[in-house]
Amino acid sequence: MYSLATVLALSTGAFAERDAIVTVDSRLTYRQVNGDADRFANLLASKGLRPGDEVALRFPREFGEHAKPVRLRRRRRPTGRGCRGVPRRWRG
Repeated sequence: MYSLATVLALSTGAFAERDAIVTVDSRLTYRQVNGDADRFANLLASKGLRPGDEVALRFPREFGEHAKPVRLRRRRRPTGRGCRGVPRRWRG
């Protein structure tokens, strides 16, 4: 089974300029989403997080059961493993 990061990287390689996320107000290509994910992973690494560390993720209630654990990784890591997302309910 592939991690979300692996699926995103493969999708970016195949469909870089196609829409990955479409909302009422905006569109993001696979390249843009992958770039944002890389920047977020680099931010986590700059704060001292390493592969295997757990990261609390807060989601709005509207996400409900869709807020499942997410595998985060930083590219070019020798182990290929990433931080493990732990979803938390957002009260607000």
